[in-house]
Amino acid sequence: MLSLESTMLVEDIIKRLDATPATIRRDLTFLEKTGAIMRTRGAAKIVNPFPTRNVMFSSEKLAIAKYAAELVDDGMSIIMDSGTTTLALANQLVNKANLSVVTNSVAIVNAFANTDVSTTITGGYLAHRQQAVIGPDAEEFMKKIHAPLLFLSTTGIRHPDGLTCVSPFQASIKKAMIQSASKKILLADSSKFDVSGMVLFAKFEELDMIITSKPIKDKELKKHLAELNVEVVVAG
Repeated sequence: MLSLESTMLVEDIIKRLDATPATIRRDLTFLEKTGAIMRTRGAAKIVNPFPTRNVMFSSEKLAIAKYAAELVDDGMSIIMDSGTTTLALANQLVNKANLSVVTNSVAIVNAFANTDVSTTITGGYLAHRQQAVIGPDAEEFMKKIHAPLLFLSTTGIRHPDGLTCVSPFQASIKKAMIQSASKKILLADSSKFDVSGMVLFAKFEELDMIITSKPIKDKELKKHLAELNVEVVVAG
């Protein structure tokens, strides 16, 4: 959470993690000794970001997550794809009432572990590096699910084709999620528009909305999305 939000009040950390004050203060003491954070009166501030994908473009991911969280009402059922920006969204949803989430992300499940959010994870094979569950079992599980809202992630955006990822296994579970949701929202920081994965998993017309962090530079892509009635929101 600190890698995404930079500075947090200790009392907010205690509340969001649903842990005892003694446990949180002990963990903060450990992080301070490693040089990862600096503690001030009643707060903690990150110093050396943790070496994970979560901190790349973290301010952009946080802005996207905060905007996306406003689209989620209490009592909703949603599907959440695995990814660092969807994980940032999960951290913004921990206090939602009567929220039900279906995901293939181990990290998102952990984010909701000590909350009242009803969380279901798909079965299947664990892709360790991505902390995501993939494979035929996960896809079959998604066929039994329907939700009004899907928050989707992507490795890259390839114009004019669509959304890409790094493997056919990831592509298959993402396709299954798209089929299981009424409204499909892509969460994509600005870096996603400069890279492209090997495998195409969705065309632009399958999306309803893209929430990103900076205006899209590619004029042809902007025009194409407008023609397809894909709403583009710049958060932050």
